[in-house]
Amino acid sequence: HTGLGEAGRSMADAAVDAVVARFGQLAGRTVLVVGAGRFAGAVVDRAGSLGTTVVVCNRTRRHAERFRRGGAVVLGLEDLPAALRDCDAAILGTASPVAILDADLVVGAVRHRSTDLLLVDGCVPRNVDPRVRGVLGVTLLDIADLRSGDLAPAWSDEAAAAAGLVDAEVERLRRWWVRRASRRGSALDVEPVGL
Repeated sequence: HTGLGEAGRSMADAAVDAVVARFGQLAGRTVLVVGAGRFAGAVVDRAGSLGTTVVVCNRTRRHAERFRRGGAVVLGLEDLPAALRDCDAAILGTASPVAILDADLVVGAVRHRSTDLLLVDGCVPRNVDPRVRGVLGVTLLDIADLRSGDLAPAWSDEAAAAAGLVDAEVERLRRWWVRRASRRGSALDVEPVGL
């Protein structure tokens, strides 16, 4: 009943918007997407619709094969260092519990680049080690950076709507509980906490 279920898509849109803000347009650019889940799928769809070349890199290549139909190039995670050297921006969106990109890997990729690299980490826990922020020639944006943009007010409105729905359902439960107790002819033995 709220837009909170669209948070993954909204975050994916915010990640692509950050890349667009950096380059002005994506036509003729290459965006590396690391991951093959819902977030990555939304990024692939949006970036592809903007005319960019999309490269998808995933630990299990067969999970990413579905993106070939939309024109994406699909690579395995072992190809990540080379893919970082060749892309204009990388958007990470995996379920990995540990960072996939550490400072050493990023330094190695940047060493072979003639332009700066934009990394967008849309994950919790982070896919990019925060120390990468200190690597010369790299701009790292994480969820906090993305949330500080235009999405924050919309999410606040959706959170308030969700809180209203919860309050209404709790009140409905409280009334049901009181009716049930009165039909049985007894008082409530225990008052529910917070009701």
